[in-house]
Amino acid sequence: WILSDSSSTKQHPNIEKLLEAEKEITDRIELLLTVNSIILCESSGKHENTWGDKNYKFPAYGLGQFQQRTFYWLAIKAGYKNLKWESAKDQVKLLMWAVDNGYGKLWSCYKKVK
Repeated sequence: WILSDSSSTKQHPNIEKLLEAEKEITDRIELLLTVNSIILCESSGKHENTWGDKNYKFPAYGLGQFQQRTFYWLAIKAGYKNLKWESAKDQVKLLMWAVDNGYGKLWSCYKKVK
């Protein structure tokens, strides 16, 4: 059974579904790699007591270097309730949503890793 060789006379009966699933998996891996690269660039992968933009009115915090106001604004847009700005897990979850939904440009490191 050949998945993507169109010259074959015999193809898998669910070739379209398989190719679609492959694309979804590839897209998800690309998203994970992008988010990982942003985190490494923004915070060196450190969360606790990791502050950025300390000299600005709205400092950034944590793995994703979220400003508190940006974190909660994006959480509302994403429909995520009960996320906490101080939570590393919540920052990763929201950063994944943000990048996947076109908000990656909010991070200076996004341009570097994309």
